Amino acid sequence: PRFQHYLGVDVCLHYRLGDPQAAEPLELHSAIGVPDGVREALARLALGQGICGLAAAERRVQYVEDVQAAERPDALAMRALGVRAYACHPLLAHGQLLGTLSFGSRTKTGFDDDDRRVMATLAHYLAIAWERLESARRVADSEARYRDLADTNAELQADIAA
Repeated sequence: PRFQHYLGVDVCLHYRLGDPQAAEPLELHSAIGVPDGVREALARLALGQGICGLAAAERRVQYVEDVQAAERPDALAMRALGVRAYACHPLLAHGQLLGTLSFGSRTKTGFDDDDRRVMATLAHYLAIAWERLESARRVADSEARYRDLADTNAELQADIAA
Protein backbone atom coordinates (compact mmCIF):
# COMPACT_ATOMS: atom_id res chain seq x y z
CA PRO A 1 0.00 0.00 0.00
CA ARG A 2 1.05 3.57 -0.66
CA PHE A 3 0.90 4.61 2.99
CA GLN A 4 3.90 2.35 3.68
CA HIS A 5 6.19 4.46 1.54
CA TYR A 6 4.71 7.75 2.74
CA LEU A 7 5.13 6.86 6.42
CA GLY A 8 8.37 4.89 6.06
CA VAL A 9 6.58 1.83 7.44
CA ASP A 10 7.97 -1.68 6.94
CA VAL A 11 5.65 -3.65 9.23
CA CYS A 12 1.89 -3.42 9.61
CA LEU A 13 -0.28 -5.70 11.75
CA HIS A 14 -4.06 -5.78 11.92
CA TYR A 15 -5.66 -7.73 14.75
CA ARG A 16 -9.40 -8.32 15.08
CA LEU A 17 -11.14 -9.03 18.32
CA GLY A 18 -12.53 -12.55 18.21
CA ASP A 19 -14.28 -14.14 21.18
CA PRO A 20 -13.74 -11.66 24.05
CA GLN A 21 -14.03 -14.57 26.54
CA ALA A 22 -11.14 -16.48 24.93
CA ALA A 23 -7.71 -16.50 26.57
CA GLU A 24 -6.23 -14.93 23.43
CA PRO A 25 -9.06 -12.95 21.83
CA LEU A 26 -6.96 -10.90 19.40
CA GLU A 27 -6.60 -12.71 16.07
CA LEU A 28 -4.09 -11.61 13.44
CA HIS A 29 -6.12 -10.71 10.36
CA SER A 30 -3.33 -9.34 8.15
CA ALA A 31 0.38 -8.69 8.35
CA ILE A 32 2.76 -6.82 6.07
CA GLY A 33 6.54 -7.17 6.36
CA VAL A 34 6.40 -10.17 8.68
CA PRO A 35 7.93 -13.55 7.71
CA ASP A 36 5.54 -16.53 7.78
CA GLY A 37 7.19 -18.21 10.80
CA VAL A 38 6.89 -15.03 12.84
CA ARG A 39 3.35 -14.46 11.57
CA GLU A 40 2.36 -17.82 13.06
CA ALA A 41 3.89 -16.86 16.41
CA LEU A 42 1.90 -13.61 16.37
CA ALA A 43 -1.36 -15.25 15.27
CA ARG A 44 -3.15 -14.75 18.61
CA LEU A 45 -2.66 -12.35 21.50
CA ALA A 46 -4.20 -11.95 24.92
CA LEU A 47 -5.39 -8.53 25.99
CA GLY A 48 -2.35 -6.86 27.55
CA GLN A 49 0.11 -9.16 25.73
CA GLY A 50 2.67 -7.34 23.60
CA ILE A 51 2.23 -3.78 22.41
CA CYS A 52 -0.94 -4.55 20.44
CA GLY A 53 -2.50 -6.39 23.36
CA LEU A 54 -1.70 -3.43 25.61
CA ALA A 55 -3.24 -0.95 23.16
CA ALA A 56 -6.37 -3.12 23.06
CA ALA A 57 -6.56 -3.60 26.83
CA GLU A 58 -6.05 0.09 27.60
CA ARG A 59 -7.96 1.28 24.53
CA ARG A 60 -5.33 3.87 23.77
CA VAL A 61 -2.51 4.32 21.28
CA GLN A 62 0.86 2.88 22.22
CA TYR A 63 3.98 4.54 20.79
CA VAL A 64 7.39 2.96 21.26
CA GLU A 65 10.38 4.95 20.05
CA ASP A 66 13.81 3.40 19.59
CA VAL A 67 12.37 -0.09 20.01
CA GLN A 68 15.81 -1.70 19.78
CA ALA A 69 16.95 0.15 22.93
CA ALA A 70 13.61 0.07 24.74
CA GLU A 71 13.62 -2.00 27.90
CA ARG A 72 10.03 -3.11 27.43
CA PRO A 73 9.25 -6.84 27.52
CA ASP A 74 6.15 -6.17 25.40
CA ALA A 75 8.41 -4.95 22.56
CA LEU A 76 10.33 -8.23 22.22
CA ALA A 77 8.58 -9.38 19.03
CA MET A 78 9.13 -6.02 17.33
CA ARG A 79 12.80 -5.98 18.36
CA ALA A 80 13.18 -9.43 16.79
CA LEU A 81 11.72 -8.05 13.54
CA GLY A 82 14.30 -5.24 13.52
CA VAL A 83 11.64 -2.57 14.10
CA ARG A 84 12.99 0.72 15.45
CA ALA A 85 9.73 2.72 15.81
CA TYR A 86 6.32 1.24 16.52
CA ALA A 87 2.80 2.54 16.99
CA CYS A 88 -0.31 0.53 17.75
CA HIS A 89 -3.82 1.99 17.57
CA PRO A 90 -6.89 0.38 19.11
CA LEU A 91 -9.75 0.15 16.62
CA LEU A 92 -12.82 1.53 18.36
CA ALA A 93 -16.36 2.11 17.13
CA HIS A 94 -18.90 3.64 19.50
CA GLY A 95 -16.57 2.79 22.38
CA GLN A 96 -16.46 -0.89 21.41
CA LEU A 97 -13.09 -2.54 20.78
CA LEU A 98 -12.87 -4.10 17.31
CA GLY A 99 -9.13 -4.83 17.20
CA THR A 100 -5.86 -3.00 16.61
CA LEU A 101 -3.83 -1.58 13.74
CA SER A 102 -0.09 -1.13 14.14
CA PHE A 103 2.77 0.32 12.14
CA GLY A 104 6.49 -0.35 12.49
CA SER A 105 9.55 1.20 10.84
CA ARG A 106 12.96 -0.38 10.53
CA THR A 107 14.53 2.94 9.51
CA LYS A 108 12.98 5.59 11.77
CA THR A 109 13.48 5.68 15.53
CA GLY A 110 10.20 7.52 16.04
CA PHE A 111 7.16 8.90 14.23
CA ASP A 112 6.63 12.65 13.90
CA ASP A 113 3.31 14.41 14.49
CA ASP A 114 2.33 14.21 10.80
CA ASP A 115 3.01 10.45 10.75
CA ARG A 116 0.97 10.02 13.91
CA ARG A 117 -1.97 11.94 12.47
CA VAL A 118 -1.95 9.86 9.27
CA MET A 119 -1.75 6.60 11.24
CA ALA A 120 -4.59 7.73 13.53
CA THR A 121 -6.70 8.63 10.48
CA LEU A 122 -6.04 5.25 8.85
CA ALA A 123 -6.95 3.45 12.08
CA HIS A 124 -10.12 5.54 12.46
CA TYR A 125 -11.27 4.82 8.90
CA LEU A 126 -10.51 1.12 9.26
CA ALA A 127 -12.58 1.00 12.45
CA ILE A 128 -15.49 2.75 10.72
CA ALA A 129 -15.30 0.44 7.69
CA TRP A 130 -15.08 -2.67 9.86
CA GLU A 131 -18.00 -1.55 12.04
CA ARG A 132 -20.13 -0.89 8.95
CA LEU A 133 -19.29 -4.31 7.50
CA GLU A 134 -20.21 -5.95 10.80
CA SER A 135 -23.47 -3.97 10.95
CA ALA A 136 -24.33 -5.06 7.40
CA ARG A 137 -23.56 -8.67 8.33
CA ARG A 138 -25.81 -8.45 11.42
CA VAL A 139 -28.65 -6.98 9.33
CA ALA A 140 -28.26 -9.75 6.72
CA ASP A 141 -28.26 -12.40 9.48
CA SER A 142 -31.36 -10.84 11.03
CA GLU A 143 -33.14 -10.77 7.67
CA ALA A 144 -32.28 -14.44 7.09
CA ARG A 145 -33.68 -15.38 10.52
CA TYR A 146 -36.83 -13.37 9.78
CA ARG A 147 -37.27 -15.13 6.42
CA ASP A 148 -36.82 -18.52 8.12
CA LEU A 149 -39.45 -17.61 10.70
CA ALA A 150 -41.84 -16.36 8.02
CA ASP A 151 -41.36 -19.57 6.01
CA THR A 152 -41.87 -21.72 9.11
CA ASN A 153 -44.99 -19.73 10.01
CA ALA A 154 -46.42 -20.19 6.50
CA GLU A 155 -45.72 -23.93 6.67
CA LEU A 156 -47.40 -24.20 10.09
CA GLN A 157 -50.43 -22.29 8.89
CA ALA A 158 -50.67 -24.56 5.82
CA ASP A 159 -50.47 -27.66 8.07
CA ILE A 160 -53.16 -26.27 10.37
CA ALA A 161 -55.44 -25.43 7.44
CA ALA A 162 -55.04 -28.92 5.96
